[in-house]
Amino acid sequence: MGDIYFAEMATRPNTLGLALYDNPIGQLSWLAEKFILWSDPRRGTGPSTLTNNEILKHVSLYYLSKTFITASYIYEQNPTVLSSAYPYRKAKTSSPLLFTDFPYNIQYWPKQVVASVGNLVYYNSVDFGGHFPSLDNVAALAEDVRQVGKYYK
Repeated sequence: MGDIYFAEMATRPNTLGLALYDNPIGQLSWLAEKFILWSDPRRGTGPSTLTNNEILKHVSLYYLSKTFITASYIYEQNPTVLSSAYPYRKAKTSSPLLFTDFPYNIQYWPKQVVASVGNLVYYNSVDFGGHFPSLDNVAALAEDVRQVGKYYK
């Protein structure tokens, strides 16, 4: 699913953006679907703070700030980054790379792939969360930020 979304945003961001720009119900439909599908199915329970009210808050921010269209431009500006033909390259830095795998993220990067692109010093797999860890598993994300602090003092 993530690849199809990426292809649409990378090639035709204005088609969807202009169609939904002044349509709050359309934006809610489009964005809420992503929050729901790309999050842990147990959203709103346990560590998750991703409730329907939280989804409404985020969608409102896109609508009221008029950023629905421009938010998709990052995909158009980086059209090959998620392509299967995109060659993973080693970063030109030896800075520590920390990575956490959330089980319901839309992409999966095995430890070997992550290690091939940087100086992997921390690879964590958690049992709850998805593409929006700051909403889906706040505690795990906070612990990851603490881990980063150990490498950048």
